[in-house]
Amino acid sequence: MIIPQIKDRLANYSLEFTEHARLRLVQRQIDEEIVVRHLHSLDHLKLIERQTGGHDEEKYKLWFVPRKRIAYIYVVAIKDIPRKVIVITAIKQRLYWQRKVQHNG
Repeated sequence: MIIPQIKDRLANYSLEFTEHARLRLVQRQIDEEIVVRHLHSLDHLKLIERQTGGHDEEKYKLWFVPRKRIAYIYVVAIKDIPRKVIVITAIKQRLYWQRKVQHNG
């Protein structure tokens, strides 16, 4: 199964941020420590979605939901040779409006 392999690599590989990710963290008011905690502990990981990546990396969209009303979505690239996880972007999404739309739609 692929999910335990991904979780093991997320928890044990070194973590890097692209400049784009750092810019998005500031713009979206996400603390870098939260991202690091999420990616290393994986306590609130709810969904892993595989994306198309380069020839030497695997790319995933990861959904973390630590509370009912907030989700954090990270796009990461995993490289096995240097054993690192590269955070490409980070999104903080408020979930309360989505539930209202689902109930009224």
